[in-house]
Amino acid sequence: TSGSAWCEQLVRPNPARRATFDCTYSASQSHYLIHPNQSTWKHAFAAVNLIGELETKGIRVCQIYNWWRPEPYNANVGGAPGRHPYGTSVDVRFCSMSDVNRAFLELCKMRKAGRLRALGYYGTTALHFGIGDSLANTWGRSCPK
Repeated sequence: TSGSAWCEQLVRPNPARRATFDCTYSASQSHYLIHPNQSTWKHAFAAVNLIGELETKGIRVCQIYNWWRPEPYNANVGGAPGRHPYGTSVDVRFCSMSDVNRAFLELCKMRKAGRLRALGYYGTTALHFGIGDSLANTWGRSCPK
């Protein structure tokens, strides 16, 4: 990812979930996660590259707040069991609803081109990038035809 500032955010759990992380693993556990299966890292790198492309279009990204989450932590934050525990997905927070809506339309084009398998719209300033998700779908909002 060419030393992208996004790399640091990829490997740390969502800061807003620090208390849940500590409850799951104890406060003595390092607040730092890297999926042990290196074959999944490509999904995180691909997401960072997509973020870079969105930024070149003037779409402001504020935070990567989820990538890999071990199953106990994923369950404690209410995550779907088939995505983040496998390191296939990245959740990204944009700086405004305008940014998230513009990003969604660009990501729909990328999905149509086969660059990501799933795209989730939370109805907030966040989107789910399902780079390697086993389920190829969109949820929360449909891509334009």
